[in-house]
Amino acid sequence: MHWAIRLRNTMVQIEQFVCAVSMFALVCTVSWSVVERYILKMGSGWPDELARYLCIWTMMIAAGLCVARGAHIGVEAFVNMLPERLQRPLEFIGYILCCVFTICLSYVGFQYFGRLLRTMQLTPTIEFPIAYAYLAIPIGGVLMTVHYLIKVAAFREERQEKREAKAGA
Repeated sequence: MHWAIRLRNTMVQIEQFVCAVSMFALVCTVSWSVVERYILKMGSGWPDELARYLCIWTMMIAAGLCVARGAHIGVEAFVNMLPERLQRPLEFIGYILCCVFTICLSYVGFQYFGRLLRTMQLTPTIEFPIAYAYLAIPIGGVLMTVHYLIKVAAFREERQEKREAKAGA
């Protein structure tokens, strides 16, 4: 299980760095857009488009961080009303269902990316292949999937340790 913890910690560090850099780029881009529009009295449009795509990428990378930290929206009020013996199995089922969803999201996202890549469609002002903007969806899905799989592995490891402790006692 130590490999999963090391993988999670490494992924979290990389995702935090990427999010910090992209947020910095986003702030700089939006600031330039404001200067360009209100001080220089010109509006080229490219900062708005770049900010949009930076925001999408940042959000999808940060979604993986949210899974790692348990920060996604959940129905904890409902789960907490259940008896304790049902709470953990329900949490495990939730991880499995979320994992299935993120796998489907990634699969469909990669398919859509491939179709867009073949069209060679460009963004309106930057004239960058739009497929790379949409690539954020499957990449975010893969990151979330890996984090959910690590949670599932940790859950199973914890359960195994409890069984072994009971058997030894």
